[in-house]
This record gives sequence, C-alpha cells and structure tokens, in this order.
Amino acid sequence: MRNLKRALSLAVASVMMIGMMVVGTGAVSYADVTSEDNQEAIEVLQTVGIMVGDTDGNFNPDANVTRNEMAVIMSNLMDYNVASYSGTTPFTDVPDWAEPYVAACYTHGITGGTSETTYSGDDPVTTVQAALMLMKALGYFQYQSDFASGWELATISQGSKIDLFVDVEAGVYDAMTRNEVAQLVLNTLESGTVEPDDDSINITSPDGTIIQAGKVNYLYVTSREDYATAIKTDNGTNANSVSGLSAPIVDLGEKLYRGDLQRFEDATDEFGRPGTTWRYKTNDIGTYADEPTAVYTAKVTKGELFSLIGRNNYNDLDAGAALSVYVNGSAQGVSQNKTDYFTNNSSAAAGESGNGVVTEVYVDKDGNVTIAQIVTYLAQANGDYNEDRGTLSTVTLTGPGSFNVGTLDDEDFDNLADFSDEDYILYTYANGDIQSIQKAEVVTGEVTKYSEGSSVYLDGNEYKYARYIEGSKNFGNATNQDSAATEYMVGAQSSVVVDPYGYVLYVDDASLSAGNYLYVNGLVAGTGLGTTYTADAYFSDGTNQPITVDKIYDEDSAGGDEIKPTDAPVKVSDPNGHKYDGWYSYSVSGDLYTLRRAETNPNAISAADNRLTISGSTNGKIIESGRVSFLAGQSVRGDDNTIFIIDDGDKVNVYTGIKNVPDVSFTSNAAKSDKAYVGYVLSKDEAGNFAALVYVDADNDHIDVEGATTDVLLYVLDEDSRYVDRTNGDTIVVYNAILNGEETQIEAKSTAGLKEYTMYSKVTQDSDGYYEADPFNAEDSTNEYLNDANVTGEFEYSNGALTLGNRGAYTVSSDTQIVLVLLEDDKNSSTHVTNVMVDKDADYEVSVNLNGRGLANALRGYDVTAKVYGILADDKTDTSELTALYVVVTNATEIP
Repeated sequence: MRNLKRALSLAVASVMMIGMMVVGTGAVSYADVTSEDNQEAIEVLQTVGIMVGDTDGNFNPDANVTRNEMAVIMSNLMDYNVASYSGTTPFTDVPDWAEPYVAACYTHGITGGTSETTYSGDDPVTTVQAALMLMKALGYFQYQSDFASGWELATISQGSKIDLFVDVEAGVYDAMTRNEVAQLVLNTLESGTVEPDDDSINITSPDGTIIQAGKVNYLYVTSREDYATAIKTDNGTNANSVSGLSAPIVDLGEKLYRGDLQRFEDATDEFGRPGTTWRYKTNDIGTYADEPTAVYTAKVTKGELFSLIGRNNYNDLDAGAALSVYVNGSAQGVSQNKTDYFTNNSSAAAGESGNGVVTEVYVDKDGNVTIAQIVTYLAQANGDYNEDRGTLSTVTLTGPGSFNVGTLDDEDFDNLADFSDEDYILYTYANGDIQSIQKAEVVTGEVTKYSEGSSVYLDGNEYKYARYIEGSKNFGNATNQDSAATEYMVGAQSSVVVDPYGYVLYVDDASLSAGNYLYVNGLVAGTGLGTTYTADAYFSDGTNQPITVDKIYDEDSAGGDEIKPTDAPVKVSDPNGHKYDGWYSYSVSGDLYTLRRAETNPNAISAADNRLTISGSTNGKIIESGRVSFLAGQSVRGDDNTIFIIDDGDKVNVYTGIKNVPDVSFTSNAAKSDKAYVGYVLSKDEAGNFAALVYVDADNDHIDVEGATTDVLLYVLDEDSRYVDRTNGDTIVVYNAILNGEETQIEAKSTAGLKEYTMYSKVTQDSDGYYEADPFNAEDSTNEYLNDANVTGEFEYSNGALTLGNRGAYTVSSDTQIVLVLLEDDKNSSTHVTNVMVDKDADYEVSVNLNGRGLANALRGYDVTAKVYGILADDKTDTSELTALYVVVTNATEIP
C-alpha cells in the first residue's frame, strides 16, 4: 500500500518544489485552473499526491516542468522511498533538494543523464523525455535493442500505439507545462502495464556471445483480482478487446493503488452531462464531463440541432436511442417531445436556449443524445470577505425560482478572498446547490444607442441582453425581459454586468438615466383632425412644460398596446380626468414624444389609474421625510437614490434621497375631501424594489412642505476613577463614555446620578464643567427618541436603509452618527457577545464613526439581542430617518 502521508523536509518546500509535495486526500479546485485546463488530470493527481498546488492555492498550469521536477513527479508516482537513495547519483550538477529523487529514478532506470556526470536538471523536460520516463514505468524499453530506430522515434511510436498522448497538445520536443505533464501522467495511470517475454530477447552462444539480437516482445500484465478492473474495464487494453488474453489487463494505476483509485464510466455530473467519476478510497474526487459534440452559448435553434445530429440519429430517437435533457441538472420529461429540440429548418429556440445559456450536446456511438443546458446567474457581495469566519455575505440578483445565494463559505469556495463589498458574482446552480462562482465583469461606457429589451451600445460596442437578465424572474419564460432595466439616455455613461460570454445580466442602478422618464399630470387631445395629444409633463430635473404626444403605449397590456386617450382636462381640479397620468419613459422625434407607461407597484396603483390619491383623512401625512416606507398608508420604499419631484403650486422642487425630501402633510384645517396626487416608478420598473422616481402634486392650500432637526446622545460605559473637587468638596466620578458619537471621558458629580452602561439625553454642563443629563426616555417638541431594549434578530443594510432586527427598517445617511457597543454581560452564556468581540476578555468594545453598512457587517452572521437608542428626524414615530443611532449588543448567536 502506498504511503501517501510520508513527510518531506522543510528544505523540500522550496520554490523549486511548488506543486510537488505530497498531501492527503481530497481534491481542491485551484484558483488558476479553469475548464480549459486538464482539470480532471490535475485534480486526480493532487488527490493521490503526485502533483499538487502551491501554498497560495494555485496549480500554476502554464509553468514549465524541469527535469529535476520531473524526477520528483516520477518518484511520487512510483512511491520510491527517496531517502534511501540519497547520495547515490553519479551526477554532479543536481541540487541537494532534487538529488534523492533523481538518484531513485536513475537507480530504477527511469531516467538517465545528459552525460556520465551531468543531469541538466534545470532544463525543461520535453514531451518525448517525459513520455520515455513514464513508459519505462509501464514496463517498456527495458533493453537497448528497443531503441534500434532511435529512442525518440521508438518512444513516440509506441506511445502513440497505446494512446499515451491523448489530449496532450505539446509537440514532441516542446518544453512541457504542468498542465500537459498532468494529462500525460493521468494517461499513463490508465495505460496497461507490460513485461518482456524472456523467450524473444536474445539468442546467445554457450560462452555468452550474442548470436542474434532478438526483438523484445512486451506482453500485457493481467490479473483476475478485483483491482484489475478498478480503472479500466473496456477501453481497448483489456481481456474483452485484446485477442488471446484470458484476464483483465492491469493498468499502472491499478498496480500502484490496488483498487484504492477507481474510475467509473457512464457517470453524469451535477449538470447531467455524461462523463467519468474518479474516486480515491471512499471519497469521490470529482465527475468530469466528456468532450461534447457541440457547445452553444447563444440561442441555438431546433433546426441547428437537427442538422447537428443528422436525420439518421433523429430517426434513431424513435427506434430505441435515448434523448436526455437536463436544465441546471434537472432532468426534463422529453421522451415524447423530441420536436422541442430538433425540428428541421426551424428557427425556434431549442428548449431553454438563449443568450448566455450554455447548451452542450453529446451524441454517443449508439446514437443516444444528451442535452445539458446551464444558466449563469448573478449575486452581489454584501460586504467584504470576512477572513476570520471565512464567509462572504451576498445579495441574490438573479436565480432559479426563489433560490437565495445567502452566505458563501470558503469551505465550499476557495476564491472568496478575491471578492470585496459590492463585487458582482457569477454563479451556476444545479440540484439545489451553487456549483461554481467567479467575479463578474462590469463594462462602463457612453451609451451611443440602445434597443429596448434587446441590447445597449456602450462606446459603440453592442452588448446584448442575456436571456435571464435581471428582471426576467420567471424561469422558463424567455419573453419576460421587459421588466429589466432597459431605458438609457443616449450620451450618458452607463454600466452593465456581463456574463462569461459577454451578455448583459444586470444593468447597474447607477447607470439608469432618470432623464429618460417624465410624469404626465394631465392629458388632452389635440384639436382638428390630428391624433396628437398635449400633456402637462414634469421631467426628473424639475422642468415642467407642455409636450406634444404622438403615441402612447400601455406596457401594462400584453405586448404594450398603443392606447387612445379620450379628451381629458389638463387641470388637476378634475381628478377623474387623469386616467393616463403617471410616469412614462419617452423618446423624441422632432417635437413629438412617444411615451411608454412605466411599471409601478400593482398593489398600490391599478394599471388603469397609474396614480395614487391620498385624502385629508390619512392623519395628515403624505410624504414623511427620512422614512424607508415614506408614503403614508402605502408599502413604498425609498433610498438614497430616490428622486422626489414636489409641485406645491408656487414652484417645482427636486430632492434626491429620502433623507433630503421634506415632510409633505395636510394642515390641521384640511378637509377629508382635500386630496394630494402621488405617482411613482420603481427601480428597474419592477414591483418590490425601491422607488426610483416620485412625483407629488401638492398644489393645495391645505398642504404644507417642511424640514428637520438634530440632537446628541450620551452613553456612559464604565467608571474609570473618582476624586474630590477640593474647591467645593464634591466627589467627582470620571466615566468612560460616548458623547455625540465619539469615545471620550466625562466628569460628573456623584450626586448627578449617572450610571454605568446607561443612555442619556439633554446633556448639559454646569458652571464647573461637570456633566448632567436626563434619562433617555422622553421626547421634546422637536425630536423623538428611539428607545428599545428588546431588539432581536439580524441587522441588515441596503442602500441607505438599515434594518434593526425585529424593530424594522430605518433610514441612515453618511451624516448619521452610528455607534456600536459590544457589552459582555454574561460570560457563562453560550450566546455571549464575545462571539463578535476581538478581545474575548474585555468587558466591552466600542466602534464609532460607523456607517450603516459597517454596522451590519460587524454583526453579520449573528442573531443578536440589543438595546437600541436613536434620534429620529422631524418628530417621526416609526421607520424614520435617524440622525443618531447607538446599538448596545448584549448577546450574539451565530446563525447556522
């Protein structure tokens, strides 16, 4: 049995030995190895300890292999006890680290020198040199007479006969890379071992003189032991296909590993692709797909697939040959539906095919056809890689059904450290799990033109949309691209996220041009015989002007039907005449506008109305400044990018961000009949996201627009020391504290009654500079305090909105004072807060000057129990903008 755990000295771990050290079992996915490399060979050899990667997790597939390094590989392959050969090489140019390996190979006849005293070990090994070493390991070339035609020609000739060079692209005299050597070694493990037939070597006289140099005849080694079929069972070198053999041939891998290394044909990988599975002992190394007959990364038609397999194979599918189709590894019921994939001259898409969907087709020798279709999806890092926990938190942007990527772990993906906050992540999915991840490319450029729902040109280059671009939520519905963010302003900068094949999976929020939308606040038909209309339009920059509308399309209707508005007054005084009011994307030809209705939240505004009416009966509130859910009585959310256009009758003002928009409310003398009209369009035209644009018609004498105030907080940590003020004899307590968002020390008279780990407000100093404060439990006429000692759950952040566990979401900005206190109040508890503390022995830890994302990242992955204190802007009572926030965490339980 091979000893795969043998130790190597530290000296061996030099740069010359990268990838040569022996390790335990279990294949790794090297960061620098892709499907274009010999991944199967690399992972098998890594698992059995023949070739491994460096300490940075790289295999270095393109690095050349030297003759010294090839001796290490051969020694690992043959399991030589190299220490016993140390000092026996005749070569004077071999470094100490390589000498025992070269000596072992030289002793066993695996390798020779370039002269009697030189090995030239620093020279790169060539294909023919490496092949000769490996074929000697198989048992070939044991006699000088084997090289009658020259050793190079003999090696290449015999190697070709036994398929040693399959998938090895290096030329005969080329320097071999690690990638090519790995494939050559794997081919050798799968090749049959041989031994010479002693009766056919030489004919000698009684005195030992060679009378006739006979040609050596090498015979396959066979065995009836179970291990003899562990790697190959029917591949051209066994008893079933080699005439005259009565037992299976023993491949080199079978001889060396005695059944511990196994190869299984007729396997399928996670995506349903036919392939080969390798197993070492009880652990699967991996399943590796066969070479497909064809691969498509764009739409492939039924007609193209029909031409690919041919009419005979197509007919065979009715005569017993099998058609198997998998989408993301899920088998499709297609036994009676071959026309869904093969129809002569059809231009229809084959199955789930489309831009960015990989379609692989496999046709075997029996006419069986397998189609595997694989979709690439998108997520985004929600925070930097957490090195301590080995995790990366994500937000799912696209995925199959309701699948959520969640938190990635470096036990599953060893390239997580490559990702930073807000990086986009491409992933593939099969059988309920993520199969691969890689960083997505973001392309930025000037929009030169675009085709709605189809493509965008950036700097003159066309980027077509992937079939499953963000917004196309319904898996299996290729027509649902209209809900993706496909509106641009020509001449503006835009950014798109592309998949590995160059198709757009996502349009970045920052690239959406608000300038491509307008709000219609009244529409009237033109006079005379014309079919144009005049609209009272509000643009996103606050401009208000009449425009002439040529056509209007209702995107709420199937296919976006053109609509024909009836006469409707421009004045707001008749709300029933504003059926067509709302947000539209637009294009202009001359002075004529073409409008397409933008999607809004269907739960709040009906498709027929596209306009929300708020009456004076809604407790006075219309827009509440700083709230995440800012619109009274409606489940509409805003963030730092939301643009508000407010028309109060005197002027039109534009505000960006919910922290900047003022309060809009009915006055105390407003009647229930008083109305405000609000329209909004959601980010990416899709229900459930944050609002991108909001229009408020506040042209009413009973509507006020107003603004905000701030305050400070004091949190007392612990007592530092005491002393007596000799001037008045008062005992003075020095506290460690957090004042106005900064960690500091304060002094207070003992009679002031301040307590450790307590929050205070209305902070003042007396004439001697000593602090006084009121308990944090009341509100004054201008501010209201957030005070909740029983907040539990996860803290999450998204674009200006901070969710405080079960307390809900609040708005924070770059100006919000955010403080985190980790307070260990029960060190014997299994959920104690030291889980998230750096100093496990400390009584508390303080973080100041945090932003919303920083606070969420600090607590990411934990359910916490916390006391939350804050100041809300503008006397709000719920889910408002916070000007200050202190979070005191007393317990933290890691989320499984």
